[in-house]
Amino acid sequence: MSLDELLLKLFGGAARVTHCGAVFSGEGVLNGAPVALFGTAGGAPLSAAGAHTLAGAILKEIKQDGGRPLLILLDNLSQKLALSEELIGNCRYFAHLAQCIDMAARKGRRVIALVYKQAISGGFMAAGMSARVCFALPEAELRVMDLAAMARITKQPLERLKSLQEGSPVFAPGVQNFWALGIIESLWEGDLAMHLAEALDEKRTFKSWRQLGEERGGRTLARFASEAVRSHA
Repeated sequence: MSLDELLLKLFGGAARVTHCGAVFSGEGVLNGAPVALFGTAGGAPLSAAGAHTLAGAILKEIKQDGGRPLLILLDNLSQKLALSEELIGNCRYFAHLAQCIDMAARKGRRVIALVYKQAISGGFMAAGMSARVCFALPEAELRVMDLAAMARITKQPLERLKSLQEGSPVFAPGVQNFWALGIIESLWEGDLAMHLAEALDEKRTFKSWRQLGEERGGRTLARFASEAVRSHA
């Protein structure tokens, strides 16, 4: 699904965005209420410049009165892989973006993310996982690191990682595995505008990733471990 198709399903004709390379910002109107829109489009990698542009747009939004909720829409192919990106410290730009999204939530804004096509690695972690709650379309493609790259970094045989993947969502890509881990709150099917309205309802509360992961069998020890650490501290 393209961004234009998604906006039509979410807001009818009441949405406008301005593109700056692979990122965009704008506004949609749902049931008469404005929603601030941010995100990535076209399946392009998210560069340091793109992350900086998004962060700036979110900071500008935070300074404005009105308290519009933030909807972050994601379709990106990881972070941009280039030596120049590493040399300018792209990890700091991504961290800055994540902090800006977190600040919006701390300022009382409702902040949600929706993966509508693909979100991979740094592009997902900085702009999607940093939101208070993240949703996805069933056909979305999600992964933080593929097994071949994981094998190179961890120095573990690829065959062992494939074996671990069969029994643990932690090692497996795909939207269903991220749902099992609790990172994806739910999958949106059918009436997308209805799903968005429910997600933006201030009366609705969301469970933590640890709670959802435990309930869904994806992360059975995360809540126990975190509580044990806090108790010891």
